[in-house]
Amino acid sequence: EKLSFELQTDEYPEETSWTLTDVCTGRMVGSGSGYMQRNTLIKESMLIESLMSRYRLTVRDKMEDGICCGYGDGFYRITVGDTEVLRGGTFSASETKYFGALSCDIFPTQAPSTAPTLAPITPAPTIAPVTPAPTLAPVTPVPTTLAPITPAPTTLAPVTPEPTTLAPVTPEPTTPAPTTLAPATPVPTAPATNTPATPGMLPTTALSPPPSSPSPPPPPTYLQ
Repeated sequence: EKLSFELQTDEYPEETSWTLTDVCTGRMVGSGSGYMQRNTLIKESMLIESLMSRYRLTVRDKMEDGICCGYGDGFYRITVGDTEVLRGGTFSASETKYFGALSCDIFPTQAPSTAPTLAPITPAPTIAPVTPAPTLAPVTPVPTTLAPITPAPTTLAPVTPEPTTLAPVTPEPTTPAPTTLAPATPVPTAPATNTPATPGMLPTTALSPPPSSPSPPPPPTYLQ
């Protein structure tokens, strides 16, 4: 059926907005906002399926003073065919009114249809969750500072000198050489000859050689 919505604006038409909804189906039948014409009658037409459904009209004013009668003689009205079904205009922030059926229970209840039995759907295999790779522990850098090297001691241990005292050397016994002298062979003496003396010369007498003395023994020898 044909439905007509009429809106008479006030001095501030930009403050007014409205919505018309089919309560039983949830469908929005019509809406309006952003009007600029002051004190003007605005008409909008729309189609509805039937008055057997229930409808809701909500009119709002941003300044919460309605559309009548502080700043003009505004109003709203809905007619279906030639029949006026509702009217208003005096409210504050908003006003909601219903028309049509008293409830949505008047629609005939349809017998439930038996849906065909569907074969059970085999669920897809569950994919095992991917185990994330373990996070590697941060690598601790090897310290580059080398430990100080302790120098080896340069002081040498004192060298104990070996004793220089020589062991006493026992002298070997020395046998003195025999001191027995060979018998001296007597020198033959010639008989004295009476040689006439030469004037001025002394007579010469033959002298015998002195006897030889024995040799001294050799000194003792010491081993080093």
